[in-house]
Amino acid sequence: MKVMPINNFYTTQYKNSNTQNNKNILNPYTTNSVTFTHNKGIKNLSKTFHSEIKIFFSDVDGTLIGLNSFLPETAKKGLDLLEKNNIPIVFVTGKSLIVLKNALKGVDVPLSYCILQNGACIIDKDGNKLYEDIMPKEKVSKIIDAYKTYKQQYPKEEIYLYFTIDGIRYTKKGNNIIQNEDIHYVENFDDILSFDKMPTKVLFRKKSSKGFEEMYNIRDFLTNTLDMEETNVLVTSHKSCEVVNKTASKGAAIEFLTKHLGIDISNAAVIGDAENDIS
Repeated sequence: MKVMPINNFYTTQYKNSNTQNNKNILNPYTTNSVTFTHNKGIKNLSKTFHSEIKIFFSDVDGTLIGLNSFLPETAKKGLDLLEKNNIPIVFVTGKSLIVLKNALKGVDVPLSYCILQNGACIIDKDGNKLYEDIMPKEKVSKIIDAYKTYKQQYPKEEIYLYFTIDGIRYTKKGNNIIQNEDIHYVENFDDILSFDKMPTKVLFRKKSSKGFEEMYNIRDFLTNTLDMEETNVLVTSHKSCEVVNKTASKGAAIEFLTKHLGIDISNAAVIGDAENDIS
């Protein structure tokens, strides 16, 4: 399986200079316009992969949805074209199902399966979990300690911490900057450790950012602080850095789902725009 740069098959309208020179990024583009080049796009896609495309996986933010948070008409046409060719569409995202559904309001595409939380959770169309990669309590404790240490070293930085458990985000009271989402609160971050179930994902979110470089600095701090043999630290936007288990990735989830469906991985097409799409 290989993740495709979005500009190979879709139109892109502008570059993100902050990612252009970072070799970890799949390509230097973000997009506000995602579309097949013409009506034979499916055929061209298959030709490029040298095999028939039987399932289509797509990242959401920056790939299908542009920086204005709306799905452009060109992207809808591409999704319609896939549907007409009876090719299942699977959204692959760092979001939870609740947030994904809100982001895709008005998108008339049947959800067969979704890969959520950067591969830490896979659900079917009825919301049943096929797979979930939960963090051990010891790792969650280390992440909380790392956050406290970072805040001590950089007290002026406005960075916030969120834990995703069963698709719901938890944070400390007075800590929230995410709007239009039902956030659950705890008195202190350490209270998370008393929960019966641990998170599948932890989000470090900045209130404002001048670019990706600020998040790379946070990623490097976490990389040097946490046990990287057991942990993935991913920059997912210019304001967000996410932590999941090492075994959780979009690529691993795609391999799991294609095997579950009896589809050879060579017949899967995948598109994405950021480093969490490379796995």
